[in-house]
Amino acid sequence: MARNREFDPTEALEKAMMVFWQKGYVDTSIDDLVDATGVSRYGLYDEFGSKRGLFLASLDHYQNTAVNAYFGIIEHAGAAMPEIRLYFDTLLNWYAQPEGKLGCLMCNTATEVAPHDKSVQKKVKIALVRMTDGFTKALANAKDRSEVRADLDIKQAADFLTGTLLGASVMVRSGASREMIGNTLKMSLASL
Repeated sequence: MARNREFDPTEALEKAMMVFWQKGYVDTSIDDLVDATGVSRYGLYDEFGSKRGLFLASLDHYQNTAVNAYFGIIEHAGAAMPEIRLYFDTLLNWYAQPEGKLGCLMCNTATEVAPHDKSVQKKVKIALVRMTDGFTKALANAKDRSEVRADLDIKQAADFLTGTLLGASVMVRSGASREMIGNTLKMSLASL
């Protein structure tokens, strides 16, 4: 007779995601994940297959929760410069919070794991495309509304904002001051 699952997979995934976000993939042990989730290693393996399987599921969970919560404003159909500014202001304020010091899980993963794992690299690339597409649409709206320079190359500017976002995440993770990150974001937006 099959046993009933004794844990909520979504809750376990949320807790595991936070461990990976704090420690990185390599420095996270299965014991760390067991301690954080309260789920036995057998329960985690049964649900996610392996530490790597749990990590891949955590990256998807991050996209569907944290990224949606923050980047969703850029992805609204009518988003333009006010939403881009609000997004960067929100990030800057979040970076000042203790949990904000973790930076972006996808950016952290891009530098730690993606160079060595094709499946992870694919997830990071999907995240980058999502960001660039969101900025592209919002900047196109901004150009239509004369909120940016008339000669602005939308594709280049979207790539630039994506790079700015990734750079800000690395800056916060490395301990850069709020002022330095704020100046970077401010100058990036001023260039548009």
